[in-house]
Amino acid sequence: MQKQYEMIETIFKDILPKEGFLVREEQIKLCKQICSSLYNRKISLSEAEVGIGKTLAYLIACIVNNKFRPTDERAKMNYRYSPAKSMPYIITTSNIELQKSIIKDYIPNISRILVKYNIIEQPITAVLRKGKKNYICDKKLIQYIDTIISSRGDKTELKQLERIRHSQSCDLDKVHIGKYDKQRICVTGCNMSCDYKRICRYYNMKNSNLSSDNMFQVCNHNYFVADLIHRTKNMKPLLPNYRAVIIDESHKLEESVKSLYKCSLEKQEFLNLFLRLRKALRSCGGLELGDDILKNVTRYANNLYDEIDSRTDGSIDGNSKEYAISSYKHMVSHIKAIALSLQEVKDILVQRRATQLVYRIDSLLDKMLSFVTLKDYLHWAESEKDEIDTLCSLPLDFNSYLKNMLWYKSIPIIMTSGTLSIDGNFDYYINKLSLKKFVESERLETSNYKSPYDYENNCMIYISDNTVKPDAKNNEYIESLASEMVELIKITKGRTLALFTSYNVLYRVYDLIKDKIDYPLILSARGNRNAVDEFKATTNGVLLSADAWEGIDVQGDLLSSLIITKLPFPIPSITNKLLEKKYSSFEEYLTNEVIPN
Repeated sequence: MQKQYEMIETIFKDILPKEGFLVREEQIKLCKQICSSLYNRKISLSEAEVGIGKTLAYLIACIVNNKFRPTDERAKMNYRYSPAKSMPYIITTSNIELQKSIIKDYIPNISRILVKYNIIEQPITAVLRKGKKNYICDKKLIQYIDTIISSRGDKTELKQLERIRHSQSCDLDKVHIGKYDKQRICVTGCNMSCDYKRICRYYNMKNSNLSSDNMFQVCNHNYFVADLIHRTKNMKPLLPNYRAVIIDESHKLEESVKSLYKCSLEKQEFLNLFLRLRKALRSCGGLELGDDILKNVTRYANNLYDEIDSRTDGSIDGNSKEYAISSYKHMVSHIKAIALSLQEVKDILVQRRATQLVYRIDSLLDKMLSFVTLKDYLHWAESEKDEIDTLCSLPLDFNSYLKNMLWYKSIPIIMTSGTLSIDGNFDYYINKLSLKKFVESERLETSNYKSPYDYENNCMIYISDNTVKPDAKNNEYIESLASEMVELIKITKGRTLALFTSYNVLYRVYDLIKDKIDYPLILSARGNRNAVDEFKATTNGVLLSADAWEGIDVQGDLLSSLIITKLPFPIPSITNKLLEKKYSSFEEYLTNEVIPN
């Protein structure tokens, strides 16, 4: 390790300062620690407070590790097949801005500098991996263009789509069309028998990204966990076989695992499927046999959601969309009745050789299994708008799925964030992911690196007395917030980031201040993924955002003022409350935690 440490010292103390970087001792210590963890295949929890520069630290650590160990034979033993070449490092984060910054800023700059000073011979390559809905389906694009031509639709829209058709990129973030059009042409499903496979940009890009030629594969937590699930189900992996994982913003990993193992039964999903099944039965001549069954299924589904609605008494705190269900066992009979009837419809379709919807029935039946298993699952209801229309389930011990997918592999896993410990103690986070249960103590290591910033002498905290209590429905609050922000922005001559916890409040404040300030005003609205780049391109801009709470790196005096309109305390979640104690029902939670013995 000594030679690796010496190279890290050279990079941070000799090379990077020549390119305008500051020497930060804690950053160098973090880089060395990560490099050691990579070499010794540790599972490392590294808390790096603001100002450490953890992104640069783990990127340099990976590059140095790769230079001294270009191939990793032991890492290859985790996979049935591994390429002869060096396998990539996975970097997974929860924030799209950080992912873009790693791909567009960090890696190109580091690569240029290290090639210039002969640390590496070839430029470093990396790819950003995103879900398929972020890409263009050439088949759907061509069909959509034909539809517009046949209906003599908007010629401007047609020109834009034709331009996209003949471009090289298939990334929807790089095209300038509306959300509706993007939904019409995005990838939703992809199969090997597609007639357009030969010309499909998404198919070619996906195969290219699975190559091990790129040193780094960058993705979000959901994509990474989805890859783990694919591997456990013997499905085609989403990522190439890798030698190490960097989990940045790792305090959000558990939420991603939970979201991907969460199962939902939506009322509308049932009703839409029933309509399609009726059409299928009619077309194959089986409607006479199956119509009464489908009517029963519709009645069972309505009874199920009526029962759910009658057994919920309001959300957990008045704001959450999650609802506890009293006497969940009463739901099971309705679900079983639906399942049995769907099986009867499936049998009719199979007998008539009308199998186009059989896979949809099988998929729904598989999903419904978790809703009739009471012992190992947590169940609750959710609402969209004012109607409770979704039943949800989650394995009580969902974190245990990471055991074989991740913790038992002999690959190094670096988990880093600014918030992993409580006063330097990592027990809460370790217990949250059940790491003590699944990881040998000698393989698990923790470290904490304090911020180099002198907040006491260089920062001013201002708490306003001029705004009323936060309430998105109160016009007086919105107006007082807007008025106060205008005054603060004038004092700092722009150079401001204002953070919101509500898009509704964000839009209303924007409308009130847009004509009252003389600085570039940028709205980070839904779908505007270039807002941060637009802000950086100004010298005195103002950025209003509800999603820039993490992963933003703005250097120099461009950002001098941070306005936090409301602290983003998470809404209390019934699932978190029950999961902490492994309670499968609200009754069990009440009996053990609320009702005295």
